[in-house]
Amino acid sequence: MLTKKTLSERDICTKFITSVLVKAGWQDMFLEEV
Repeated sequence: MLTKKTLSERDICTKFITSVLVKAGWQDMFLEEV
């Protein structure tokens, strides 16, 4: 099992922050770095 301490900054953004923004209807209002 992964913990937040083993994830990179990009992983945390993708798994936690981006998913919340999409659920809030903001999917067209931000770009994610690749």
